[in-house]
Amino acid sequence: GETVEHALLGLDELSRTNSHPVGGALDAPFRRRQSPRWGDAQLGGPLAKQRLRFFTSWRDWRIHRDVLDFPESANTDMFSGLGNVTYQLNPRNRITGLYTRQTYYKPNRNASALNPPETTWIEDDIFTIYQGAYNSQISSNAVFDARVSYSTITFPLNLQPDVTGPNVVELSPGVNSGAASQNFDQWRTRLAIDGGITI
Repeated sequence: GETVEHALLGLDELSRTNSHPVGGALDAPFRRRQSPRWGDAQLGGPLAKQRLRFFTSWRDWRIHRDVLDFPESANTDMFSGLGNVTYQLNPRNRITGLYTRQTYYKPNRNASALNPPETTWIEDDIFTIYQGAYNSQISSNAVFDARVSYSTITFPLNLQPDVTGPNVVELSPGVNSGAASQNFDQWRTRLAIDGGITI
């Protein structure tokens, strides 16, 4: 009988690197931390013999680093997940459903020595795809394929919470204070329908 095709789990933590830049205004010791961490997992196999199969995959990737003269860690967290299910109607026809989601989270977008934490943006991007597919072997040398897909993406740049002061720039040093000067609420959606016969 059929067995689970594969199961994979990987975890890793890359080493940290510390450095002390010298010269000019950077003579004071500075610890540079860049600590990527990632993990992934995959699993797939039959749910019903010769009828129903599934596959799923996840990946988590996080990069936490220090920025010179910025008091907080500048983090970037990325996650992606995918799942699909295939149902074999008969030897010639099958239906597949797919869902995938990817996220990108950066709580201190635009972090620098001139932009303290309250002046940065919160970037919280989400990308999703929903897809249904139908595949039919019409004859020994012809295949019909049809797909319907719907995707959404949101990529806002939000203000930091509980910051009420207006954005102010000190002209001489160029240092910002208060909330970011503006925020952005951005999104896109798309519906796609296609099909064809391959001979």
